[in-house]
Amino acid sequence: MSLGRLAVLVAGTVLYASSLSAQASLLAVPSLPPVAGDSSRQLQSGIRFELPPLLPLHAMSVSRTAPPFVRASLLAVGVSGAVSLADGPMMREIAKLRSDDGSMRRASVLCASLGGFVPLSVGGLMWAGGAIAGNDVVKHIGVESTQAVMLSGVLTIGIKGLIGRSRPNASPDDPDHFYPGRGFFDARRSSFPSGHTSAAFALATVLSRELSGRYPSKRWLIRGALYGAAGSVGLARMYQNAHWPSDVVTGAALGTLSGMQALSWHAGRR
Repeated sequence: MSLGRLAVLVAGTVLYASSLSAQASLLAVPSLPPVAGDSSRQLQSGIRFELPPLLPLHAMSVSRTAPPFVRASLLAVGVSGAVSLADGPMMREIAKLRSDDGSMRRASVLCASLGGFVPLSVGGLMWAGGAIAGNDVVKHIGVESTQAVMLSGVLTIGIKGLIGRSRPNASPDDPDHFYPGRGFFDARRSSFPSGHTSAAFALATVLSRELSGRYPSKRWLIRGALYGAAGSVGLARMYQNAHWPSDVVTGAALGTLSGMQALSWHAGRR
């Protein structure tokens, strides 16, 4: 197994472990006493969703709720590993799409700008705007969005730094250049995973869930628009020769899982 494949699998394991460890802190939360009303039952349900099914004491109580999250994590690891096998050929095909057409470059810059700090700004503005206007719904969504993007950012920075993968524009045609630890201070060695993509998908996951719940008749339009915009970020970053395909796929998975985690933190407060 090449170093590149090994690094992707290790990063996938870190991603999966981090999602479980972030949930494990909920084990310290005692069970809620039965109280009349639906809110306590919803909160208890939210806590059960978070408990890792690998823990024997809680395996029975979470078997019906936690597996979807776990399956999503494992699927992300598998897909990222599979895509990494074709990083080189896929980037060569993407290179053929580049041209001197200024409109394509401008479009890629616009799409890429939807990632990065924009998702964090959107969440922060919703949070502040909702608080100022006294709109608890907007404020609540802003809090969830901000937490999702921040969580994805922390995990992304950590993995980037540890893996130290060279960007395509730093090691053309060779996705297997890794410099462990150098990703923390060398932007050329911080390709894996894509931070722009993870931030975009973290925001899209929260907004998709919240808006679809409030406008169910338009849920497919909402999901298509939000995830389409998030996906365009990853495509733009590959077009700009800043990321390998597996960087983008892993970033999308990381952002989605971060959004799911942030939503679960507030499951009993809706």
